[in-house]
Amino acid sequence: FERYTVVANTVSELNDKVRLVTNLTLSHREKNNLSENNIFGNPIIRAINMDPVTPIRLPNGDFAASPYQETDIKNPVNSIALNNSIYAEDRMVGKAKLSYEVIEGLTLETDFGASLQYGESRSLTSSYQLFTIDGRAPSNEVVMLNSVGNNIQKFSSFQSENLVRYTKIIGEGHKGEAVVGITLFENSG
Repeated sequence: FERYTVVANTVSELNDKVRLVTNLTLSHREKNNLSENNIFGNPIIRAINMDPVTPIRLPNGDFAASPYQETDIKNPVNSIALNNSIYAEDRMVGKAKLSYEVIEGLTLETDFGASLQYGESRSLTSSYQLFTIDGRAPSNEVVMLNSVGNNIQKFSSFQSENLVRYTKIIGEGHKGEAVVGITLFENSG
């Protein structure tokens, strides 16, 4: 797993009535695409469900299959060793907010935010067949054909808000606030 992130936040008081706030986050990550959140296919669940007497490898060095299970319980170390899948993602999240105090307590605010994400998954599954210690080949430990996969994901969202905010201090320790505005939101991917 590798991740690189750059974050930039700025606050600019352009004058005594105008304020500009910007936030920008750029990130890149790459990870081995080993199944983690799959209730049936992740290596931890496979290890828990595997019988305790089946060896990980046969004497010749090949991975072993359980002679006691003809189900979807597979050798967990084999699934890790044969995993040739990676996921890479680039993401940008940014926001800019401009506020203008018209009079004391009355502020006009506008902001724009965007999130862009590009992800790519590449995989290679090699053919294999596992055997039990006594030489049988369970049907659940066979992949007959090599396969290659490539999946591209693109996501984006944009949000724009315009607000009119009025704030008034009433007596000691009391504050009233009224906000009127509109939000536009678009999401794709």
